[in-house]
Amino acid sequence: MLVNQFHRMLERFQRLILPVVAKLEKNSWFQSLKQCFLQLNVLMMTMSALAAVKVVNHSWIHHQLLDQVTTELLGLITQHFSWIFMILLAYLVAQDFTKPLLYCCCAIVFFLLNGAGGSASTGLPIAFISLLISTGIAYIYQRVFFQFLCSRSLSLPMKGLDYLCQMLYLVIVFGGLWGVVQWLSSYSIVSYLAYWTLDHPLVIFLIVFFEMLLWYIGMNGYGVLAPFVLFFAINHFQANLVAITEGRIPAHIFTPNLWDYFFSMTGSGLTGAMVILSLLSSNKTIKEVGKAAVSGMFWSVSEPIIFGIPVVMNPYLFIPFVIGTPLLAVFQWFVFRQGWVNPPLFFVADLPLPLAPFLATLDIRSLVLVAVVLLLATVMYYPFFKAYEKNVQEKVEEDRYAELELDF
Repeated sequence: MLVNQFHRMLERFQRLILPVVAKLEKNSWFQSLKQCFLQLNVLMMTMSALAAVKVVNHSWIHHQLLDQVTTELLGLITQHFSWIFMILLAYLVAQDFTKPLLYCCCAIVFFLLNGAGGSASTGLPIAFISLLISTGIAYIYQRVFFQFLCSRSLSLPMKGLDYLCQMLYLVIVFGGLWGVVQWLSSYSIVSYLAYWTLDHPLVIFLIVFFEMLLWYIGMNGYGVLAPFVLFFAINHFQANLVAITEGRIPAHIFTPNLWDYFFSMTGSGLTGAMVILSLLSSNKTIKEVGKAAVSGMFWSVSEPIIFGIPVVMNPYLFIPFVIGTPLLAVFQWFVFRQGWVNPPLFFVADLPLPLAPFLATLDIRSLVLVAVVLLLATVMYYPFFKAYEKNVQEKVEEDRYAELELDF
């Protein structure tokens, strides 16, 4: 009875959240962030390769020229990474704006805010805020001032008048913004952006919990949360590489590959554990699902299990999937925090297990952590999976008896 009430509540939540997610997916900023992070993959892998060579050289090779080259190249990219992110995102969102005006605004606002106390840990937040402010500036000009000019019959050439008005408008706006930035500098307000971090066990639990909850009600939890989570995770990644460049110890643990190859190891919800249990199942249907999901397990693809078992709206698997997975994520975070395994400082993409965790950490102990977490996940899922398997088997027997009675 209690389970039925709980599932009715989840169904109501599903009906409420589906329109919200549908609108979110159509939002131009949401889609632009997704595309931006995808386009940055190659650049982040290049940065990671340089950082990895620098770390390996510092630990074992000790070649001075190699250290100098990697340090200078890595420093050059990390110094301008936030700027590249902002321009790329501006290009993706600048569909309804005059692009030169938006790019100009972005550049000026970014340098103003960055000069008010920006650091490696505030690069991406400052870039994003700069783009938001610049979008507002461009929107006001285009929707208010430019429309006003178009409604007037003026003797001057329209293009020349437009440029003149843009110049006067930007001088006034940036003059006022400069005054605001000076006030922010006196209170070090911009530096507080460094506290926008995901490196807290409660935050990690909530992120993974909501991801699993969305998967449980039939939506791609990773796809919905990715633009928000990756924004901070990539900011942490950049700050870590700046620390490596400067010879400091990286401070952040929550990077993109922590989410991809540890929290979502073998698939969202640690579904590799269910692949193992499915292969050992006595039920033929469940075993076939497990066989179909084996290859995807090594590429962290969870859909064959989530929709094949299914996990979606399955009351037997709610506790291990939605509650247990976040707890194991927090456990992994503490392992990295204690220094038992090197954190995933480097970025790799589209690589299978066990190669991805090793290259993300350059630590053989990461493979031990992967094995331990997979074992813990299998033990965690076992009693719930067996209860579900028993229920499926009972339904098969009932259907068989029903067919016998019908034949009789």
